[in-house]
Amino acid sequence: MKTSAPVGKRAGALSDIEHLLLVRTGHAIGDWRLVEPGDRILVGLSGGAASFALLHVLQLHRRRCRHSLELLGLHLPGPDPGNRQALADGCARLGLPLEIAGRASSGDGRGRRAGERPATNRCRLLTGRLRRQALRRGCNKLALGQLLDDFLLQLLDNLLFAGRLASIPVRQPGDDGITVIRPLVGVERRHVEELAGEQGFAAHPHAEPDDERSRQARWLLQQMGRANPRLARTMLAAMRHVRYSHLFPQSSPS
Repeated sequence: MKTSAPVGKRAGALSDIEHLLLVRTGHAIGDWRLVEPGDRILVGLSGGAASFALLHVLQLHRRRCRHSLELLGLHLPGPDPGNRQALADGCARLGLPLEIAGRASSGDGRGRRAGERPATNRCRLLTGRLRRQALRRGCNKLALGQLLDDFLLQLLDNLLFAGRLASIPVRQPGDDGITVIRPLVGVERRHVEELAGEQGFAAHPHAEPDDERSRQARWLLQQMGRANPRLARTMLAAMRHVRYSHLFPQSSPS
């Protein structure tokens, strides 16, 4: 799927949820330089609400930006085919075709590194497949649909079980020339599900964590969220305002 941005073209009025996602994604794009003039971005489409929202909001951004920008959308078959017709229909409503590339992956965990968890293995292999597709299409960036919920779960998992203070990179340059970007870092799952409902996109259900560590981290976030309804925004702010003098890094921050 390919589209070039008409320079200076403005779109019509947005709904409340579209405006919210555009603002929060715009903050991430500006703060981390996720989208730049002349970019050719491959958007990974899984058929879930998050990847649909990612494509939708990037197209909104494309229509409003004043520089050249290309978007290409791609769906890689996996062990669960999902509702590809719904994904095709959703892309058609955005004025974009759906491209399906490659053969279905077995998802059986082959190629797993020593000590690597199944979910991490699947994510690493899928990202690698998408990177190769991006290279074949002359792209310089790969956009993935991880949400604020995913960043917080990874932060908590690393803190409680891995002994490190880290989450998921928002912008991750690669030696192959492909930079992975995650523009939905400030967007919560409930918001992408609201957008999917508003747009009539029949997203396949979000898969719950399949390992005990992730389930425990999610449970803890849910419990804390009952005491602080703004927990996700508060934790996002904490990740942005790091006081290194009150931590114990082994080396100075770059």
